[in-house]
Amino acid sequence: MTILAIDIGGSKTSMVLFEKGKVLDRQEIPTDIKSGPNDWFFQIESLTKQWQGKFNRAGVAVSGWVDKGYWRSLNDLTLNTFGKFNLLERCRESFRVPVTICNDAQAAAWGEHVYGAGKQQDLVYLTISTGIGGGIVLNNKLLLGKSNLAGHFGQLISLFNDNNQKFEDIASGRWIGLEGDSLGLGSSAKTIFSQAAAGDEKAERIIQSSAIRVAKLIQNLQLIFDPKILIIGGGVGLAPGYIERMDSYLNNIEPFIQPNLAKASLGQDAVVFGVANLSEKINDGEEKQ
Repeated sequence: MTILAIDIGGSKTSMVLFEKGKVLDRQEIPTDIKSGPNDWFFQIESLTKQWQGKFNRAGVAVSGWVDKGYWRSLNDLTLNTFGKFNLLERCRESFRVPVTICNDAQAAAWGEHVYGAGKQQDLVYLTISTGIGGGIVLNNKLLLGKSNLAGHFGQLISLFNDNNQKFEDIASGRWIGLEGDSLGLGSSAKTIFSQAAAGDEKAERIIQSSAIRVAKLIQNLQLIFDPKILIIGGGVGLAPGYIERMDSYLNNIEPFIQPNLAKASLGQDAVVFGVANLSEKINDGEEKQ
């Protein structure tokens, strides 16, 4: 079975032809966050037209909340769907094959469980990228919850934060870029990492702040789920030195709380691997295992 697997994220959109655990072909474009879902699908349709007739199913993973066939953003600053978007209907119209839809970080968690660092174990997956998200696999099942919200760690708010600021708004790649821009260092996380590597102390403090905040989140996730392995993914999470900066905090907490951290072995492909595998197991239009 050949599957068209698509990942629409806050930074890029990936399209992959996938068969028996292998990528046959791929395309990737930046996600134009100033436009919206209809424009993104026009681009996807144009780029995948050459693959029509070559796939039997499609799996589409997106940044945001997916429930009952609809997609909507939970943080418009990361990726804005401009209200509820009928994702399932649009996918059926675009690809004309059975379709599976899900959140991108949940798909990545499943991908790492089946093909990657999870090695079929219970796990928590945490991605730090443009935004922050995650997924949970328990007893060989992807945990989604009653409304498919399980794992949206970036939407957590502090118990002591009176303005209800979301966690990803104080630690994500987008936050790193905004902080850098306010100091005249550059407006992207990639630039701030480069500045820090070159010895800029202000850039280093920004990245250190993000890493320590995420490390504290990880400490809480370990206490809540106590997974055998906690996998880190995303462009920021896998950036050189980021996990080591988190370790500077985590190595000083009680040993029995310390998580077993691992890098996502599939890297940025965790999402497409995960949604491709889910599409093999789930009937057309379903969002759960």
